[in-house]
Amino acid sequence: MSNEVNMDKETRLDNIMDEFSNTPLDILDDKDKREVCEIILTKKMQSEESAKGDRRDLLVSSLGCILISLVALIPIILPVMVIDDMNEGLTAVSAMTSLILFIVGYKIAPYMGTNKWLTAFTITGVTLAIALISVFTGG
Repeated sequence: MSNEVNMDKETRLDNIMDEFSNTPLDILDDKDKREVCEIILTKKMQSEESAKGDRRDLLVSSLGCILISLVALIPIILPVMVIDDMNEGLTAVSAMTSLILFIVGYKIAPYMGTNKWLTAFTITGVTLAIALISVFTGG
């Protein structure tokens, strides 16, 4: 779209409607599409200061996710690093992850409105099946 300040409303509406061609707005008839574009034109633009705050919040959230992921990996990696025999270490890791998945399934079931035991065994079973399939298919 053009950035001219002196554009009249009709030209701006036409530009916005052109920008929205080949989008889900195409299912609307021209009157409704025009109404949506008019609503867009009347909206107040976000200030640069507000946008900077949003970017800062997004950065902090991203760093928080990375930190949580790293902290969550420590108990899984620790047996492999501490136990000398690699097979025993991987067995310990496998048992720990199965237990963790079971607990997650058990705790999340009430929020899903399902049976606790069934959900726990289902989540654990499905992930173990995926692991077995990936082992046998070379994944």
